[in-house]
Amino acid sequence: MIQETKPAEAPSAPRIERPREIGYFFITGAHRSGTSWMTWMVNAHPQVSCYFEAYLFSPAIGASRWLDEQALNRWSEHPNPTAALRARTAPEPAPRADDVLRAARRGAIEGVLALAHKPGVRRLGDKGPVHYLDACEQLHELFPEARVIHLLRDGRDMVTSMVFHHLRTGNAAPFADDGDFERARRFWHEGEGQRVPLFNEAVLRHAALQWRRCVRRSRVARTLFGEQFLTVRYEKLLEDPTTQMRRVFGHLGVKRDDETVRACVESNRFEVRSQGRKPGEGDNAAFVRKGVVGDWREYFADRDKAIFKEIAGQALVALAYESDENW
Repeated sequence: MIQETKPAEAPSAPRIERPREIGYFFITGAHRSGTSWMTWMVNAHPQVSCYFEAYLFSPAIGASRWLDEQALNRWSEHPNPTAALRARTAPEPAPRADDVLRAARRGAIEGVLALAHKPGVRRLGDKGPVHYLDACEQLHELFPEARVIHLLRDGRDMVTSMVFHHLRTGNAAPFADDGDFERARRFWHEGEGQRVPLFNEAVLRHAALQWRRCVRRSRVARTLFGEQFLTVRYEKLLEDPTTQMRRVFGHLGVKRDDETVRACVESNRFEVRSQGRKPGEGDNAAFVRKGVVGDWREYFADRDKAIFKEIAGQALVALAYESDENW
C-alpha cells in the first residue's frame, strides 16, 4: 500500500502589523556622541522600540533607493489609478506622482519600523548618527510630525573617541597614511611598542570636519522640526542621566515616572555596559571605552589644538564649550 505523504507546509510570512496611534522618532548626532547609549536607554522603556542603525536614510542604501521611481510614475499616470485616486480625494485633485512617491517611501519606512513593534509600544524609531542630520530635509518631508533627539558632545572628546573607534574596528581610511594607522593601532589598541601620537593630521581633520558639519546641520534640523527637535548634551547626560532621560521621555510623550526612568538608566550604566569597569577605567579595545568628559586633554598636542581650532574652533565657542579660542 502506497502511503500518501503530506505536503510540507510553506513557511509563513512574517506578519506586519500597522500599529495604531504610533508616533515616530529618530536619534542622531555626530559619531561617538552618545547615540548608542541613548538608544540602549530608550529601548529599555516598555513603550518605546528603537532600531540600532537601520540606515533608513542612507544615501547609498536608504529608502530613496527602494522603489522603482519610473514604474511608480507610470502607475500614477495610468487612467485607472488616477481615477481611483481622484474618487478617494474628491473634490481635491488627484495626488501628483511625487505625492504618491512620497507616500510610498514613508509607507516603506513605516513597514520596516512596524516590524519592531511589540505590545504596549507607543513610539517607534531608529538611531542613525550623521544620516538624520545630513538628510534632515528628506526626513522632515516624509515625517514632519516626528520627534528628533540630537546628541551633542564636545567636539574634542568626540574626535578622540572616534579615532579610538577607528583603531578598534580597523578602519584605516580616514588616516590616509597606513603607516601612521598601524603605529597608532599597535600602541593605542594593542598596547605594544613606543608611544606615538593618537592623531595624524588627516584623521583629525576628517573627524573635526564631521563634528562641525553635524553642528551646522543640527541648526537646519532644529529650524525644520522646531519644538519637536530636542538636543541632549552628552556631558549633562553623564552628570545626571535620570534628569536627562526624564526630558527625553517627556519629549517622546511616554511615561516618565521615577521607577520607569530609574530602570532605564540603571540597566545601562557604564559599569553594566562595560562589564564591571567604572567611569574613567578605560579599555581602548572596547566599544564602551571610558565614559568621561575632557578625555581629549590627554591626547591633544599643540599641533592638534591648532588644527581643531582652524576647523571648528568657532563652533566650540558658540556652543559654550570654551569662552574663547585660547585653550
